[in-house]
Amino acid sequence: MDQLNAKFNSILEEKSRELSELAQLKSEKRKMTQSNINDMTYHDKKTLSKIAIEQDRKIKSSKAYKTTQQKIIDTRTIVVEDKTM
Repeated sequence: MDQLNAKFNSILEEKSRELSELAQLKSEKRKMTQSNINDMTYHDKKTLSKIAIEQDRKIKSSKAYKTTQQKIIDTRTIVVEDKTM
């Protein structure tokens, strides 16, 4: 029984080690930018800027964004009553 438990524990440790390595590799692959922005090249910064501009343009051209902005403008409109004496 002890032998079986020892073998099971070794298999379990090996699989958990493999899973942690896979998780680490996947998290490293998903990083699109470097952690230090100063290490980025000019072309990388330019590309990221273009991506951000395009995403901003796409969001601002959507109907949902326009209706939300219109609601904000409507709530900010102040009606001034003419108070004459």
